[in-house]
Formats: sequence, structure tokens, C-alpha cells
Amino acid sequence: MNKRFVNLSFFLMSIFLLVGCEESNMKNKGSSNQMEVTYKEGFPTEESPGLTEFIKGYLSRDGDNEVMKKDDSYVYSVSNKSENDRLVHYYHFTKDQLKSYYQPLVDANNYEEKLLQMNQTDRKEDDLYKTIEKTNEYHLPLISLEENNQLNIKTNESEKTFDLPELMKEYDVKKSDDMVVNLKSLNNDHFVIEIQDFSVESVEGWDLFMTLFVKQDLSNIVISELYDEDLQSKLDSGELKDYYKGFQKVDPSSQYSKMFGNKIIDNKLNKIIDIKKDDLLSKDGKYVYINGNNKDLSGGIQEIQTIKNYAEGNDTSDINFDLDLAEIAKRLDLDTSGNASVEVNYFNEDYIVLRLNYKGEFVGTAGATNLIIDLQHDKKIYYLVDLGLLGRI
Repeated sequence: MNKRFVNLSFFLMSIFLLVGCEESNMKNKGSSNQMEVTYKEGFPTEESPGLTEFIKGYLSRDGDNEVMKKDDSYVYSVSNKSENDRLVHYYHFTKDQLKSYYQPLVDANNYEEKLLQMNQTDRKEDDLYKTIEKTNEYHLPLISLEENNQLNIKTNESEKTFDLPELMKEYDVKKSDDMVVNLKSLNNDHFVIEIQDFSVESVEGWDLFMTLFVKQDLSNIVISELYDEDLQSKLDSGELKDYYKGFQKVDPSSQYSKMFGNKIIDNKLNKIIDIKKDDLLSKDGKYVYINGNNKDLSGGIQEIQTIKNYAEGNDTSDINFDLDLAEIAKRLDLDTSGNASVEVNYFNEDYIVLRLNYKGEFVGTAGATNLIIDLQHDKKIYYLVDLGLLGRI
């Protein structure tokens, strides 16, 4: 009887331990990546990859696209917005030039004012942006839109003129249409051109937006509407299969790639990954901020997933951070109810910038700040600094 009692006791203890461990795992699920937080007031003073990418993104003009990085030089295509813009232009700057340009911000007292000064177009064009005249030295395509919507493209390997009305006749494009041409992305295998036709209305009721996937030697071109449905049909047909190797890989397994913009595909399933409207894809396409696109983003534990876990529907949080609104208000000495509206200004690997607008203790507002969250270290660093950022970068 004693032996049976001892065995039963061990059995029950084992059950209790298993249940306790499981409860502990459930409580800690998604929190394994929570690290100690260090609060700092002011702008980051040390150079880092996260800071460089953030400043670079902030200073880029609306619609401009970073198309390549060569050594320490960042190369952009200028955004054409009018049918009078007939040629795709490029500019570049180096990492050292960028650092020198934003150094006054590090030393500033009024960060908002200094940031606005830095972002003045004339100043950027004078002190930072350097126009690229010899595109062949960077292997950049020379793209021009000629009369009757003839698209001339010259690369280091070939030169051709494409008759756009003929290529896109199924979309009812004509020689007389007003349109604008932009370069969206570039790699050693191919480049992607976006065409906006002001004279044709898409099924969504907007101007017709087309994407042209063009091989560097101009041997092949695939045309699609910009929208997921038409792009997915091109993936289903296999027309884009030869372009996969040029897509930017966004996970270690190379199963997921970034076509351009926020278009992520599963290379094995030939499928565009659907990013839910409330979730936010990082600039590099590697991560998804759960509810990061929600205008009513709340405080508490914030969850970020790798694109792989997100696409596969795994209930795993790869990066967590605690947005303790009460603690931040306390450090800023704000008279507030503790509630705040939160918006994501910037989201990329290892660097997140938020806008916090606090409500007054009874009515009105109590104050606002930007919060820079640096995830590059063993300890998370929260920089409390009002940069005056209101919208998405």
C-alpha cells in the first residue's frame, strides 16, 4: 500500500508540474523576446544601421525610390508626377555625406525645427543629392517616354523602343494618352517600371497603373496592372517565374521575396502574401507589425512577426516591446489621464518610430511626443524626443 501511495504521489506531482509549466508557457507566450528597457531623452547620438535607414527614409522625396546601393552610395530614381516629365532621372549620396548632413540634428536643442530645415527640398538638392549624369557607370537604365507613347530604354547591354499602345492594347491604351513613367525597383536581373495612364480608368475607378518587368538585356518584358489580382494572374501563368531569382529575399529560407513596394510573394506557392489592413509591413519586407496600421493602436505589449511566421499563420511573436504609456507620460511630466492615441511613423528592422498624443486628465490634450524604439541592442532603448512627425514615412 505504501509503495502504491508513493507511486501515485509521484504521478500526481508530475501532472501538477506539467500543468504548471504549460500555464507558465501560455503566460509567457510571445514575451520571450521582451528585454529590459532603457529610457533616454533626446535624439540618438550614436550612428547605427537603424538610424541611417530612418533618416534616409525621412529625407527621400515623396515617390522617389531607392533602387540600389553601390558600395557606400545610395542611388534613387526621381519620381515623375506629370506627363511633361519624359525622362527618368537619378541621384545619389554616400553614407558619410548623409551622416554629415544630419549631424546638426544630433547636436540640436529644437529637434522639430532642425528636422524641418534638413528636409527642405532646395537644401537637400544643394547639400546632399548629387545628380547622376552617367547612368551607365551605375548600370542604370536610361528610360524616356517619346511621342505617341513610345518607351525608349537603353541599358549597358541593349537598347529598344517599345510601342506602349501596342503592348498594352488589352488595357485600351492609346498613342494620345497622357501618362507618366517611373522606375520602381532595380537589380542585376531585371527592373520594374510603373506607368500611370491618366487617360484610362482602371476597374477600381482610379487612373490605370501598370507595372512592366523588364530583363536587363531587354529580351523579355511582362506587363501587369499594379493591383494584386492582375499580378497574381501573372504569377499563376508562370510568366514571372524567370524573374524570381532577382526578387529580394526577405527570410533566411529564401521562400519569401519582395517583388517591389509592399508586394511579398511565396516563391514555392507562387502566391502574393496578403497583409491585413490593420497590420503593417516593414520597409524591408522582413517583418509585420501586428495592428501597426490601426489608427487606434493602443499601448501595452506590441507584437511583431517575421514575414515567414506571418504568412504561415503561426501564433508566434518574434519581437515584443512594451508600450507603457503611463511610464512615458510620467517621464515627460504630463498631466494626463494616461490614455493616448498611437500611430506608427516609421517601421523597419530594428527601428520603430511612434507618435504619441496624450489626452488631458479631464478634457483636451496633455501633450505629444515621438518615441524612437531601438531594437538593435541587448536592451531596448526608448528615445523620448518630439520630432514633429505626424504621418507615415
